[in-house]
Amino acid sequence: MKKVITLVLGSLLLLGATAYSTSADSANADGDRGSNSSQDGGAGNSLANDGQQTPGNLASEVSETLATNLPGSRLTVQVIEGVATISGNVRSQEQFDKIESLAMDVKGINSVSITAEIGPG
Repeated sequence: MKKVITLVLGSLLLLGATAYSTSADSANADGDRGSNSSQDGGAGNSLANDGQQTPGNLASEVSETLATNLPGSRLTVQVIEGVATISGNVRSQEQFDKIESLAMDVKGINSVSITAEIGPG
């Protein structure tokens, strides 16, 4: 019985690895290897066809930057045509004052609109 289970699991693992490898090769035929899926429809860190980052990708990058540098904050980010709109809550005035500069550090962000508030979320 152990041999059968080992054989079945090994076969599934091999089949899964082969299927993943095949789908990754066909999905990345344009040379965009290693991109990660994210909330923007699977674009990951890839660029749009014109060389610009997608709005969802920019929003993810800004969100990650803010979360890393503003611990305890609860912020959401939307990006439309290079304008990042940031809402939610931060813990202090010091964190609030950092939002704009952190967001502007992300390539592709042209301006920032902050509707976030100071206080518990």
